[in-house]
Amino acid sequence: MLPDPTRPKPAVWPDNPDAWQQMARALAEDARRANPRAVFLGDSITQAWGSDGKAEWDARFAPLGAANLGIGGDRTQNVLWRIENGALDGLHLHRHHARRLPPVAARLRPLRRRPGASGPGHAEHALETV
Repeated sequence: MLPDPTRPKPAVWPDNPDAWQQMARALAEDARRANPRAVFLGDSITQAWGSDGKAEWDARFAPLGAANLGIGGDRTQNVLWRIENGALDGLHLHRHHARRLPPVAARLRPLRRRPGASGPGHAEHALETV
């Protein structure tokens, strides 16, 4: 049976089991310091906007006050776990009510078949959950 993509779950990298959670915490802390107007959560494509796609990020998203919280290999359940475990805590819109969260965009590839990936029916439900 395939894992339920709507059930939050941390990722584990076999070569360094603690590294994923350390990275998730570091990204969340960086976002809190930056006080963004928007947040992008996602997988390697989102993460790459900080390296290979940096020129595009700087041109299109940085001027909007966006923060990049992409982690390569993330699946929907990993993004949900990060949200439930502090990725967005303490973030708010500039000049607005302090308890309001910023707009969030989750960029995932739910329909792309990867080993252990759920099918399209699960993907639709997972996107609704995010």
